[in-house]
Amino acid sequence: MQGGLYDPIIPHTHSLCRAADSPVTASIAIMYAVSALFTAIGLALLLALLRPGSEGRVYAFRMIGTMGLALGAALAMSATAMWRWSLAA
Repeated sequence: MQGGLYDPIIPHTHSLCRAADSPVTASIAIMYAVSALFTAIGLALLLALLRPGSEGRVYAFRMIGTMGLALGAALAMSATAMWRWSLAA
């Protein structure tokens, strides 16, 4: 079954077992930490919208919170990609 989830011809460098065995480098760990920080800040700002506030506050919290969540997700995906690429090297 070539091209599927399992291809016996291509060596598997992206398996979950190998990813768990490989240590995370400092730069990747920092990316995950910054990702968690921005995700937490974005989530906190969006949860703060549950309390009533001025129109400007709602706008700012909504925009900054959404951008914080998006940045956290993008950094997490980038860190994961870097980790997997380092396994293939």
